[in-house]
Amino acid sequence: MPGQHAFIWWMQEQGRDPLNPSAMDLMNFLDYGLDERKWKLTTLRTYKSAILQLLPAAQQLEIKEDELFREYLKVMGTGTFKRLHNATVDLAPVLSCLQALGNNHSMDIKNLTAKTCFLLATCGLLRPDDLACTDVAQCKLKDDELELIVVFPKEKRDGALIIKPVVIKSHPVEFFCPVKSYVEYRRRTSDQDRFARTTHPKSETTLYTPLMRHLRRANLSLSTDAISNYIQEIMQLMPRDETQPSYKARSVGTTAALKRGIPVDDVVTHGNWSSPAIVEAFYRISRALASNFTTAILS
Repeated sequence: MPGQHAFIWWMQEQGRDPLNPSAMDLMNFLDYGLDERKWKLTTLRTYKSAILQLLPAAQQLEIKEDELFREYLKVMGTGTFKRLHNATVDLAPVLSCLQALGNNHSMDIKNLTAKTCFLLATCGLLRPDDLACTDVAQCKLKDDELELIVVFPKEKRDGALIIKPVVIKSHPVEFFCPVKSYVEYRRRTSDQDRFARTTHPKSETTLYTPLMRHLRRANLSLSTDAISNYIQEIMQLMPRDETQPSYKARSVGTTAALKRGIPVDDVVTHGNWSSPAIVEAFYRISRALASNFTTAILS
């Protein structure tokens, strides 16, 4: 089978035993196919299955149950998998845009919504779905930090829905500060909170007050897709190779934090990643010390 032959050749080129591969060997081979051979995801999945058939049942099971391997396949299977360490993550155009928008108080609601979504997602390492599930009634603001409460994010624990608190610190420059952007956004939308309270999109028995609201009808929540579009309005300013998929705020924030020296263990905790191995596998990192995610990411 083509996949088996390609894997055997590749492993021999690496000086590895093709009949005794590790989960990391298989991931590295799939990476090779994706990045260098430009294989389609359907081809990668077919080759993965064919390669596993080379191995005894016990070894197949060991690889399939490897935590990193399972997470890798989930990300690869989204159709947007691309290791950001193969690209240049340049936030300079984004920072220039945020500065050009001016102060929060005089900003129109459309730009303020996009800015708030982008800053919270990037500095909080959040998905659009996380912002859509944030219950503003439970969020807390104290001094220079904001605690968002994400009700029923995509992450689960032992198959059960969870509530995820996310702490986001302020930035000394107002143009780049997610906390000040949040404060102004709430100033304009909080009077509609009692009308906005609604059934949670993932639980018919749970009520919540959505943070992100419709532009003209602040009593209505923004959908995950709408939040994603607002984030992309700003993210699209980042230069990237046309062959690469659009960057995600969660990925860019993670990569920028690591490059600025935030320890990987802190990134795992802040982003609610399943393990350090996931971050290690998807990003080239520095382990120099840093403490403020917002300042580190937007510098």
